[in-house]
Amino acid sequence: MTDQKIEGTINDTKGTIKEGVGDLSGDERLQGEGQADQLQGKVQKGVGDVQETLQDAGDKLKDGLDDATDRAKDEVGKHR
Repeated sequence: MTDQKIEGTINDTKGTIKEGVGDLSGDERLQGEGQADQLQGKVQKGVGDVQETLQDAGDKLKDGLDDATDRAKDEVGKHR
């Protein structure tokens, strides 16, 4: 899990709590802050998802290149 996803979860949860307290107290400002925190958290979690996807793709690409390099070395060794 990326730092962005962790921070996003924290902000989303914080926002849910703020909005709930704002609802109970009738504090529209607190409700709005809570909604904004939730939105920020969702965006951060989305960024974290993209980071994980890119990291996974990079890892797969590296593994594929390593395998291709090993096969090429084996082929060169056969022809010496």
